Amino acid sequence: MRERLEGLYDPAGKCAHIFTAVFQCYGKTAEGSNVICLMDIRLGQNALTDHLWIHRSKQMKQLELEFGDWIAFSAVVGKYPRQGESFSRAEDAVYDYSLEHVREMRIIRKGKKENE
Repeated sequence: MRERLEGLYDPAGKCAHIFTAVFQCYGKTAEGSNVICLMDIRLGQNALTDHLWIHRSKQMKQLELEFGDWIAFSAVVGKYPRQGESFSRAEDAVYDYSLEHVREMRIIRKGKKENE
């Protein structure tokens, strides 16, 4: 589902990109970390993935995001082994991609309430 992010992955973690996305909702991980769900993640006009969850920073909390807000932000693409997968050898692992080190988030267009 996130194969398009693979081409943006930098193993050194130094190559940040400017993404846009639509804020969907707030949530928590199983470990209790605060996260947000973003939909329609794009790099320029190119759609990258339908959704993903990112860790919520203090800056994001200050933005008071609402359902449907279009946002822009800087982030690097991270890589991690998929949860629930069990592999005897590292080279057999299945990986997924995420957005990490999210910075400079801003609202570029306010969205509508879910019931509008």
